[in-house]
Amino acid sequence: MFGRRPGAEHVAVTLSLTPISRCPSHLAVSAVPLARPSRQTTVPAEDMCALRVQRVAADDAKAHEAVAEVMRRGFLPHESACHASRVSQDPDAERELLDLVRAALADGVSVAVYIGDDMVGAAVNKIQVRPPPGGKSFFERFYEERASRPATRFVLDFMAKIDAQADLFAEAGGDPILELMFLGVVPEAGRRGVGQRLTEETVQLARSVRVKAVSAIWTSDYSRAIGARLGFKELTVADHSTFSFEGTTIAQAAAPHQQRSVLALFKLPAESRNL
Repeated sequence: MFGRRPGAEHVAVTLSLTPISRCPSHLAVSAVPLARPSRQTTVPAEDMCALRVQRVAADDAKAHEAVAEVMRRGFLPHESACHASRVSQDPDAERELLDLVRAALADGVSVAVYIGDDMVGAAVNKIQVRPPPGGKSFFERFYEERASRPATRFVLDFMAKIDAQADLFAEAGGDPILELMFLGVVPEAGRRGVGQRLTEETVQLARSVRVKAVSAIWTSDYSRAIGARLGFKELTVADHSTFSFEGTTIAQAAAPHQQRSVLALFKLPAESRNL
């Protein structure tokens, strides 16, 4: 789903990802029920074979706002930590987390799925490397400088605590890592394999840049199942009953399929990387 690497810095990477149009070989549920664009899009099942996958360029402001709208309409109300902290009921917290989305998109390594001109899903990805000794990562600076609302800080703290349960750089054999930070699908395209397709394309993208692994935090059983099918290694599992916001745990606020988070890694063999 999303996460933050302790002590991880960001690097801007430019690459060319050719749009792909193929029918998924099998169906899967989305990681979380994500947002619809500003106008409602109806997605018949037969149209799922017309998916077009495209990189979200670092300088494509229109695509950035489309991704932000997808996250605002679906991700923020439904993702377990965001739901528990009621981000969508706090306009300032919502704005701060969407600013985080836009900042990640500026790395230029995210992907989106379209049917025609309509974006129906997106994977917001970020390159992570260790900062120099004494330095602060992008996320640490964002937390200190731009995360003022309690709900925003709760979500970022939640991400940090999950990440702190393992040393991803050690597991990956060094840096950089491509982090699958936000993953989502519009409700009308849900349960048809879009979430899995986005994860597959993120791994494919990772093979095209100088990264050693793809990392993710799965915050639902649905996204966890996607990771398992694609070969992500589960490093840690955290029970949502141990995280609380204003007296209510994530487990109490979340749905039955959102009772735990999994920190996962897909390590790329050296021969598969474009070095």
